[in-house]
Amino acid sequence: MKMAVGVVRRHPIVGAPCVAARASHAKGGGIFRKSLGAVWYQINVNYRFLITAAVLATAALAATGLWSSDTKTLEKSRYFAFVGRDFIFTLEMYKPGVPILNFVSMVDTEYNLFAKEIRLTLESRKVPAKFFIVDTGNPKEPVIIPSVRMRPRSAFGVTLRGDFGEEKEPAGVTVRVGDEDLKLVPLASFDFENLALKVNRLNLRSPDFGDDWRILKLETMGTRERARR
Repeated sequence: MKMAVGVVRRHPIVGAPCVAARASHAKGGGIFRKSLGAVWYQINVNYRFLITAAVLATAALAATGLWSSDTKTLEKSRYFAFVGRDFIFTLEMYKPGVPILNFVSMVDTEYNLFAKEIRLTLESRKVPAKFFIVDTGNPKEPVIIPSVRMRPRSAFGVTLRGDFGEEKEPAGVTVRVGDEDLKLVPLASFDFENLALKVNRLNLRSPDFGDDWRILKLETMGTRERARR
């Protein structure tokens, strides 16, 4: 299966409120942006082997009852994710105060995603993002916008700008899409990388995502509720 990679539009229309994300099917791509200098997270053969070996080892330990990823409930984390049959969202605190948000849309409807409707819980405060920073390939000329357009069957990654201080581990993350609030769950580093490995193998041209879910053994995570206006 080939992964659909979100591609930054390098010459956005001047004054346009949104930047579109489209699906690309370049071999070996991945959706997870890992730094401001690199556009997309690339998983090489050696890394795939190491992750696969680690997953097998974890499964063996879990089968013997010696280890379980559910033995500890995280209250804070650098990593968060929501996995649904329609959308997948991940957030990583790349460095203190700098969150990277990735999304995958598996629906045939277009949505606008607004920065102000992405909220991080810092201690007891819910802090909304203010802008998205889109990597153009030139670190000196990023595109700073208040919203992005979530194209049908697409993947995209942006950096969030807001009053996040030097926060390293938020206590929660919520993303509003349409009339729903999606609550991401905190993940350990290993679980986040394992999820990235699976999501990077999704085929956004697939006529039935159920096949991908079954083969990749993806499971839903996070909660959703009607947004309060």
